[in-house]
Amino acid sequence: MGIGLRQFLLTTLPVEKNNARIWHTKENGQFFEYCQYTVNKNTVALGCAYHRTKYVNCPGRLMVKAKRPDLINYNKIKGRIRYFLNHDEPLNKDDWEIVEGSGTREHAAYCCNQVEKRNRIFDKNILNHGTPAEVRKEKRKYPKFGLFGGFNRGFRYTHTTTAQNSKRVEIDSTSIGWNVEQNHGARFLAMVSSITAERRSSYYNQSKNRDEVSGISAKSLIVRNPITMRAIEEMHIHLTQKTENFIPVYLQSELHKLQNRVLFGDGTSSLCRNLNFCQIYIFSVSINEMGRTFNYPLFCFLMKKRTKKHYDEILNFMKNVFFSKFQENREIQAIHVDCARPFIKSVKENFPKTSIVLCSIHIIRAILRNNPPNGWIKAKKMATKNFLNI
Repeated sequence: MGIGLRQFLLTTLPVEKNNARIWHTKENGQFFEYCQYTVNKNTVALGCAYHRTKYVNCPGRLMVKAKRPDLINYNKIKGRIRYFLNHDEPLNKDDWEIVEGSGTREHAAYCCNQVEKRNRIFDKNILNHGTPAEVRKEKRKYPKFGLFGGFNRGFRYTHTTTAQNSKRVEIDSTSIGWNVEQNHGARFLAMVSSITAERRSSYYNQSKNRDEVSGISAKSLIVRNPITMRAIEEMHIHLTQKTENFIPVYLQSELHKLQNRVLFGDGTSSLCRNLNFCQIYIFSVSINEMGRTFNYPLFCFLMKKRTKKHYDEILNFMKNVFFSKFQENREIQAIHVDCARPFIKSVKENFPKTSIVLCSIHIIRAILRNNPPNGWIKAKKMATKNFLNI
């Protein structure tokens, strides 16, 4: 029987969430995983990873003994001594030994039903058409133990902890750093693990360390802006300036592009599904660089309502932000908008000198949507004019 140690973040079992350890063993040609649930003066009591699950409750137990006294620390609280693992010491399987005669209890039949991933058989009808509970039950037909259990956990721990800081999927970079393709082949990772599940785990870990009030990570509010003379990190989601009706998104270093420019405004609700906001309204300008013209977004607002009152708030907010930085009022030559009447009224009131231009694309779509038989003929005539002034 051989034993290997690795350090993981374990959230599914009732053990320490930080610096929790999974102990991998090989017993009679099969592979098992244990989690610690009691630490004594010289030993650590382990239980099968499926010990406290409702659908298995495996009786498998094991005891390991520390070869060095500094591997286990203790403190005294209210007269009681509490022992715990020394997480400052590097993990090394040679520092521990299995207590003879401790692994006497047999594992549950579920834990011993170890089948290679490529040989597992599932009911596709349940996976495709079953309820969420039935799908989860079907996927639990086989334990997660196996020859590559240690590799999978180590790989997931490495790329997810890296993703917490980088805020991006680090599967490929971790694979390159571990030389997975050179050592095992190009398809090894896809054969021993689920790339889809790894991505989901990465996204989950990227969303951790959320602020209790905002519900998102503080690091995600900051972006590195490479367009400035020197690349700087600056706030782009300004939660400190949010109101009851909107959240502003902008970069201070880009505000100078608002002055005396033709502005483009458009709101969309497709990006705000399952949120407390009904739409995101984007203000952008047209920029010519390297012989190409493209729209460059400068302001975004997550809005809860689409009334004139709420549009007045975001337009006045833009005015105040620009004035606080440059000590001058912002002037807009013209603004291209969709056919939202409350927004048009708000622009007329807050920027009386600004020309309002209706976007021909929105008009053509409205004609096609509301006049199916003759919509294309009317839209074709309308397309001869790029924009309509009002």
